Amino acid sequence: MIRFVLLPLLLIAVPLGAQADPRADLMYPLQQRVRVAAPTFARAAIDGRVATVDSTHLALVVAPAGSTLAIPLAGITSIEAYGGRDRRRGVKRGALVGLALGTYFFIDTYPEIREGDYWGFGFLVMSAISFGITPAIGAAAGYAMAPHSWSPLTVPVPQASASAPLNIRFTPDEVVRLHTRDARLSGRVRSQTRTLVTVTTSDATVPVPWSDVSRVQVRGGKDRVKGATAGALLFIGLGILGEQTAPTTSTGERIGAFTGATIVGAYLGSRFLAPRGWSDLPVPPSGP
Repeated sequence: MIRFVLLPLLLIAVPLGAQADPRADLMYPLQQRVRVAAPTFARAAIDGRVATVDSTHLALVVAPAGSTLAIPLAGITSIEAYGGRDRRRGVKRGALVGLALGTYFFIDTYPEIREGDYWGFGFLVMSAISFGITPAIGAAAGYAMAPHSWSPLTVPVPQASASAPLNIRFTPDEVVRLHTRDARLSGRVRSQTRTLVTVTTSDATVPVPWSDVSRVQVRGGKDRVKGATAGALLFIGLGILGEQTAPTTSTGERIGAFTGATIVGAYLGSRFLAPRGWSDLPVPPSGP
């Protein structure tokens, strides 16, 4: 009889015990992209993919080559999971901007051709451009440059009472940039210890004490923002040259032309002109 009473209690106690573990609140799988705020170690949020979670650290893959950064749980104030780009929001914003520009273009331009528009073809064409094509271009640009979405997660409670150190583990040949008190070194990591990191530059293989390092950067993905900026400026420059040879006849046409050039240039620049960027990492403490 006692067994029949205890068995259901044990079955209930097992899931309750699992829920008591703070790590059970981390409801994302390994390799999930997250953004971690740890102001004790870094001023900006740290972006990476989950490598491991234990009782003291959350380890993130922070570079394309697979280098990891182990962040002490005690120093983490917030964790957010990446939900992809919010395409719907981007399309809505872009379409509204395009509609506003198209409306201004119509109001500024159509009065100039109204008197000669006997059959209403000019009205139809201007309406199609202002309220159809321009919002569609804006929606396409908004889709391409849609904002990122992030969802908050529960921060796990560290199980160890002692303070845990921050740790970086570079993969072999990871491209890094180290700022020291005397120089700035760029190269590939050959080896590392708790006190030294050895980097092969274009000239030599240099051992660098961690105690001399003031800034650590790893080679990251493409910097889409810089590419979009470069593309927009390039197309604006081409638009200015075009105005010198074949100037537009109204303010609305000029605004529409430069707006379209900016949108197209930003999109193409983000796709084809984006340079490789660098991501800052916290400097780990040196020790024996």
